[in-house]
Amino acid sequence: IQEMICRANNGTFQLTFRENTTLPISFNATASELEYRLEQLFTIGDVSVTISGEKFSDYGNVSTVCSAERNTTVLIEFLTEHGDLPMLQADVSYLDMNGEHVFDVIYTGNF
Repeated sequence: IQEMICRANNGTFQLTFRENTTLPISFNATASELEYRLEQLFTIGDVSVTISGEKFSDYGNVSTVCSAERNTTVLIEFLTEHGDLPMLQADVSYLDMNGEHVFDVIYTGNF
């Protein structure tokens, strides 16, 4: 399982796994949209994507991969790739949070 942390309110990002890169993913993509983009890569078979603490708030739906109000934690579980997997690499050059953004991908192991 890899954990992605994002805080942004505009733009797109791309993820690369084993030298294959997704099409641009919107900051406000849902878990299912991120899962679809990852599964389009021929180096990934099946993944499960969940957003930690999915909920609605005064700011709208925070069930998106990035949120303006807080860091969003996204768990990406590889269901068909096993062993010592490489980390997802992120291109966040088009992601924005009023001139800044927070984005990181870390290995969290098995839950």
